[in-house]
Amino acid sequence: MFARLGGLDERLGSDEDLWFGTYGQGGVFLHPYGLRFAPIQLWVNKAGQLMAYGNWRQYTAVRAHPGFAELARFVGQDHEGAMRGFPLAEVDIDALWQIVVRCARLINEPARSE
Repeated sequence: MFARLGGLDERLGSDEDLWFGTYGQGGVFLHPYGLRFAPIQLWVNKAGQLMAYGNWRQYTAVRAHPGFAELARFVGQDHEGAMRGFPLAEVDIDALWQIVVRCARLINEPARSE
């Protein structure tokens, strides 16, 4: 995921590619294209598994945004419901990444005009 993030040549925003949440509770938020709202965050659970959340409940400004729908469906969730962690080892990373970058563009559309 980090290599894919670093491989994006286009910059559409001024945010850092990665943001690290609060130690002990936070995850690593991925900001494709340097866009403000990160569609996904990574974290490691107590069993040492690399996990992810879709961020459809993370930001008030884009909460339940329809741009999250494809990502939520891909991991068997609803973008209008709770965020539940999912193990990255159980998903097709290439397919997930394509969905993440589409989601990033969609959920940040209003933010780009600010």
